[in-house]
Parts: sequence; C-alpha cells; structure tokens
Amino acid sequence: MKKIIDGRFLMGLGAGIIIACILMLPFMKREPSAMEIETRARAMGMVYEDEIRAIPKSNEGGEIN
Repeated sequence: MKKIIDGRFLMGLGAGIIIACILMLPFMKREPSAMEIETRARAMGMVYEDEIRAIPKSNEGGEIN
C-alpha cells in the first residue's frame, strides 16, 4: 500500500500555494484612505450639507436666483 501523503505531494502542494500567492499579489490592493475617498467623491460632485445655503439669496425684485 502506498503512502497517502508522500514528499512529492507535499512539495507540489507547497509550490502551488507559493505560485498562487505570487499570482494574487497584483489584486491585493490596500484600502483607500479617508482623504482619497473624499477627494474622489468631491470630483464626482459631492457637497457637504453644511456647505449649502439653507435660505437662498434673493435679488431686488424678490426673485430667487
């Protein structure tokens, strides 16, 4: 009866894990910082609530701009 787990199997398993880790490195990116998230959001048009005027400014005729 053959050994169920021999040296060649373990060597192949180890080599496969190492190759898989190397191939996954480009896809494992770090998470963006809060500053990067805010910069991207502002580029897409995000505005904070406190940056918006609650009462719009009206001109002399009473019309709202």
